[in-house]
Amino acid sequence: MYDQNPFIMTNTKIIDEKSPIGAWVREADTVFTHLTRRTRNHGSFNRIEWQLLNFIHEKESALATESKMLLNFFDSDEVTDQVIMRFVKDGLIMEDHERIRITAKGRRAYAEVSQIQEEIKRKAMAGVSEKEYATTIATLRKVIDNLREYAT
Repeated sequence: MYDQNPFIMTNTKIIDEKSPIGAWVREADTVFTHLTRRTRNHGSFNRIEWQLLNFIHEKESALATESKMLLNFFDSDEVTDQVIMRFVKDGLIMEDHERIRITAKGRRAYAEVSQIQEEIKRKAMAGVSEKEYATTIATLRKVIDNLREYAT
């Protein structure tokens, strides 16, 4: 099943095919979280930074509270505020009353980062058929639905 090493090290724990699905979900989230999109002209963007840049690019302008709600899915208020402040400082976005707007520099950064993001998506899905992907999503959906009553 594996082309290379059949084990993945996550901190001090080894996960393999016999590990529970939760270990694999956590490992996938860890990998996604720590992906870095390094650009030539605009520095590096982690997962939460990419999410904000993509969100603001799509909307051109958004309420700061909307942006925070999106980013809070990934991290805390404190981290969200730091990302927004960094983007303002770097000139990628500007605050206009209660709205956040993408700048021309932000659009240029988006163009560069989105190319890297597309490459990441291609690499992530290399060797994964549409059927395998659909099966994975269907399985995760069932597990989530089965456990929803225990969620607090």
